[in-house]
Amino acid sequence: MNAVIETSRLILRPLTEDDFIPLCVLFADPAVMQYIGNGQPRSPQATANYLQWVMAHQQQYGFSLWSVVRKSDDRWIGQCGLWHLEHTQEIGTEKIELEEIELGYKFMQDCWGQGYATEASVAALDYGFTTLDLDRICAIAQPNNWASQRVMQKVGMHYEKTGQFYGQTCVYYAVNRDQWKAFNTASAS
Repeated sequence: MNAVIETSRLILRPLTEDDFIPLCVLFADPAVMQYIGNGQPRSPQATANYLQWVMAHQQQYGFSLWSVVRKSDDRWIGQCGLWHLEHTQEIGTEKIELEEIELGYKFMQDCWGQGYATEASVAALDYGFTTLDLDRICAIAQPNNWASQRVMQKVGMHYEKTGQFYGQTCVYYAVNRDQWKAFNTASAS
């Protein structure tokens, strides 16, 4: 996404170097990081590495986790977007490397409970299915991250399994293009 996506309250745009400070604030918050990675806040150096990785993903694929800016006050409030979820799945005695597209989101703690994650996720899924022409998008969360799972459900994703992702046990939700279209049609009526 080199263009900008706008919703009624939000702007989603690619991350830039200018997003380093708000990313540091986001990743320094223990509550935000509770269910991300090892559950620990990230150092500024780890955040800088992450920013470079996300921008490289954007450059290579044309999409990634994007900055989310609130229109009403032009405030950077978090991230939402699509990226590659790479993992190994055991099928019988074989290990197969799978590559899927994952929906991800993180928001500043003072912005929780206001529908921003749902609104941004709907926009990201729409972009994935209509612009990128994806067939399926997944999302994962730690099993006790109920807020994240609720967002997945609100945007039409369905629980499929519990498995190992990023070295942790996570629940796995997904939605395919036809399910997405049916869900949006039902939601609109």
